[in-house]
Amino acid sequence: MLVVHPQVDGSVNIEELLGTFAEEIASFEFGKCQFMGDATLNKALNWKLANDTFGEIYHFSTLHSESLNHLAYGDYASYREFGRHHRICTANRHLDVMRKKPESQWSFAFGSIAAYYLFPNINIVFAGGMVVLVRVYPHPTEVGRSISRISHFEMPHIKQQLSAATTTKPGSLYETDHSNEVEWDLSATVELLLSTVEHEDYWMAEQAQITANSGKVENFLFGRNEPALQHFHKSYRELLGDPPLHEYNAG
Repeated sequence: MLVVHPQVDGSVNIEELLGTFAEEIASFEFGKCQFMGDATLNKALNWKLANDTFGEIYHFSTLHSESLNHLAYGDYASYREFGRHHRICTANRHLDVMRKKPESQWSFAFGSIAAYYLFPNINIVFAGGMVVLVRVYPHPTEVGRSISRISHFEMPHIKQQLSAATTTKPGSLYETDHSNEVEWDLSATVELLLSTVEHEDYWMAEQAQITANSGKVENFLFGRNEPALQHFHKSYRELLGDPPLHEYNAG
């Protein structure tokens, strides 16, 4: 990974920048990853809304009912903050197979999807034997637009571990019966994730941008089930010296 300081004469201290996050990120051994391709999305949503789409999972069963919901559960997540960064882990549907096996055969990569957010604009998603890197940038001239550069990589060292620990057969990304082990094709998984982001996540965020542009909605409300979204907005507001988010109590 290449970390660039915004100032020409600036210096970057990775340990200071990432803290204990650095060791965890390093454990995925990016140096062994193989580049599979990239895509650029220039969409009518601001960069904050683009980042928000990676900050919660409970929308899987509705917005992604015929796509990502077939890969992962959307009603449970493990969340942890690392300074201004955070991590969300959710269970993919292979967990139903893994839980029937002895603990010695359990694998984090096999039964979960991990999404990392690096302040202020990087999202990294690990799913099985692949990793997706999303860099979100404000549009240079339009406030209501953003540019997302999405790169995806194969992780042969992780895929090898999965193959050694399980006996799999080729399966469909849209398979609804998860009683058996299946191996999803990486290129098909990449296509599904890109399509999901562009045509579902970002499409919905573009509708939110239309609402924001109208000026009729003064505030957006983050729920208690959206700690990652709250953390993201708290972090950049704090750094910019803006007032903190206001806590709203319905009762």
